[in-house]
Amino acid sequence: MSKKDLKKRVSKYDINIYKMLKLIDPTKTGKYMSLIIKSFESSHKVEGFALYEPYYVGGNMDDIRRKCNNELEDRVIEYIIDVIGIDKITTINEFDKLLNKGKMRENDIQKYNSIDELGVSISEYEESREGNNIHEYHTIYGDDRWLIIKPYSYYTSKRYGASTKWCTSSRETIRHFVEYSRDGILIYIIDKNTNSKWATHWNISNEMVKRDLTWWDVADERVDSMQVEIPFGIMNMVKDHLWSETKPNMEYFSKESIQNLRELKEKESSSISFGITRSDETNRKEQLTNSTVLSPPLVSLTPWMENLEITTTSTSFVGDIPEYQTNSTDEMVAITMGYIETIKKMEDIDS
Repeated sequence: MSKKDLKKRVSKYDINIYKMLKLIDPTKTGKYMSLIIKSFESSHKVEGFALYEPYYVGGNMDDIRRKCNNELEDRVIEYIIDVIGIDKITTINEFDKLLNKGKMRENDIQKYNSIDELGVSISEYEESREGNNIHEYHTIYGDDRWLIIKPYSYYTSKRYGASTKWCTSSRETIRHFVEYSRDGILIYIIDKNTNSKWATHWNISNEMVKRDLTWWDVADERVDSMQVEIPFGIMNMVKDHLWSETKPNMEYFSKESIQNLRELKEKESSSISFGITRSDETNRKEQLTNSTVLSPPLVSLTPWMENLEITTTSTSFVGDIPEYQTNSTDEMVAITMGYIETIKKMEDIDS
């Protein structure tokens, strides 16, 4: 399809700023348009991207936004990024890098019908590589049509989460996969005939209490279990496993899978400049240790990726500390003691 045809396809989305501002005027005659336009001109930053704080930090998204000539263009591209999805934009960039290196099986872009197909091609390439991809999972059930699995590696999560917007299958970061695996039971349900996919997660607290069971569709929208379109028998197998399982997924990760996460974490850290020093990390540990039970530790000094620590028998992972909403002092004590215990393990490993 020619560029002219492509431009014609999106012409229906062209925006006339005057018409948009006219929507604000409550009168048919445009009585207030002079004031509205004057206010817009005085508030709108025409100088460009660099004069205000972007919402994204690092990576391809900022590279895209820096191409904008002014704030208005940037806000529009921000919306477009949100509509298309960061994960799909990341897929395009990854595909292009591999394409330029001659790694893709099919080099003709015209033969791909969607960004999801680019992702499948990337997955096929990753699967063909030796040593760099850990493919581990537990099969709860499988037949010619249905597959129910628990992903025990990041690569497996990306592979079976392909063509979805699940954050646990994101190519942008391993963060969400690690957090969901650490905090509870993560299960994928796949209809191989239609490629319909569902994900469910049941959080397991430090007290080994299950809470907040959630279901997610391919768009990563949270849905009620009644909306999950899978057969009664498949649903029962999922529920039976959720009820009988007592440990989060990460408890079953192999040493190889954990090491793979460490390598991916280091690669991800090196691709984003946070300006964090080793002394900052040390300060953060001290800050966490000295925090009072009524003042939850702060994590803004160091990104979560700096704190993946591994032993051969257990995994300690300090992610973004969630915003606990509780009025219970006892619960806050338990949370803080959990942080301190994790820090002790980290120090034991470092020594």
